[in-house]
Amino acid sequence: MSDPRLEVFPGAGDWVITKAIAICLLGGAIVFAVLLCGCVAPDGQFVESMRAFYDRVEPSHRAYLDGDGSLDGDQRKRRHRTLDAADAAIRAAEKEIAAEEIE
Repeated sequence: MSDPRLEVFPGAGDWVITKAIAICLLGGAIVFAVLLCGCVAPDGQFVESMRAFYDRVEPSHRAYLDGDGSLDGDQRKRRHRTLDAADAAIRAAEKEIAAEEIE
């Protein structure tokens, strides 16, 4: 028998374990649903808005990164790579939409 002073919910017993399992299963279902949503290609209007947002924010954010003295070289490079990856993802989506329009 366990020490009752160490129990988080004294007397709860199996109910706490059952609730934890239910929460984990629900969380797994939510993650699965989100992953399925990622399989749908974005539409043209969404990609256009992402391009407009990126083009508006990127120059000032890149200048901020270059001028931020609190960042070391590796931190700055990682943040620049994040900006470059966002641009690459938008370009890939633009190419995909252009290819769909041709078909």
